[in-house]
Amino acid sequence: MQPGSPEWHAERRKGLGGSDQKLLDEGRYQELWEIKTGRREPENLDHILPVRMGSFTEPFNIEWFMQETGYEVITDPTQTQNFAHHDYPFLRANLDGIVVAEARGPIECKHVNQFSDMGKVFETYYGQCQHQLLVSGYGQCWLSVFFGTLEWKHTIVPANIDYQLSLIDRAAWFWDFVERDVPPNGAAPETTEAAKEAREEALREVDMTGSNEWGSHAAAWLDARIKAADLKKTTDEAADGLKKLIPSDAKKAYGYGVQVVRAKTGTLSLKDHKASAPKEASDGDSKD
Repeated sequence: MQPGSPEWHAERRKGLGGSDQKLLDEGRYQELWEIKTGRREPENLDHILPVRMGSFTEPFNIEWFMQETGYEVITDPTQTQNFAHHDYPFLRANLDGIVVAEARGPIECKHVNQFSDMGKVFETYYGQCQHQLLVSGYGQCWLSVFFGTLEWKHTIVPANIDYQLSLIDRAAWFWDFVERDVPPNGAAPETTEAAKEAREEALREVDMTGSNEWGSHAAAWLDARIKAADLKKTTDEAADGLKKLIPSDAKKAYGYGVQVVRAKTGTLSLKDHKASAPKEASDGDSKD
């Protein structure tokens, strides 16, 4: 079933999927209710470049994930589509794929801009990942992310039972209005404090002391940092020495590939200096 097709939208009206979780998290109940009851057409995403880009790069994202991690990813629709929660059948999920590792779990593929970071992506899609885990019954979800065109990262989102229970409360409250065909009113059940705390603590601290690869990169980074600090110190000292040598009545002093220029304010700046090419002798010049 092609995402965005009439059949796809019709299927989505049967329940709440992972992408609906964002509207629930943002409290956009009226908008979501109108979509689920057929009173509003879902937003046309055909001309939203980031959305189209994410869909287009999803197969490559999975291919890259398998190449870099060594894990197999199942993408067979008969195994990844049309999940429904056993107790709350209106909670549904279609998975991008299922990672075959020590413990199986769904994979969520995202393509964000180069200025984002994994912390922001984790927070943005946390609810969606928990929804997929709740419905599919797995204990962890892989988040595989392209940042622009130059960087790829992945992380694991563990199942958060407290958050999932809160998700069920809010989803059941909302779906009751859909079934009764009555606009949602009142306040949705609040996310429990336990769920909030668990979400904040989801990004864990990890001691990488036992990783030789980490140790190698860490040593290279520390060495480069020390060399950069030494280089900056040497550069600053040389610049100060050059500036002290410029005569007080000079607008510019140059030589050996560098120049010091005095601004009208008296500030001295150091720049590269390229020697001018010698002028060709004119007809009036002496050629002796």
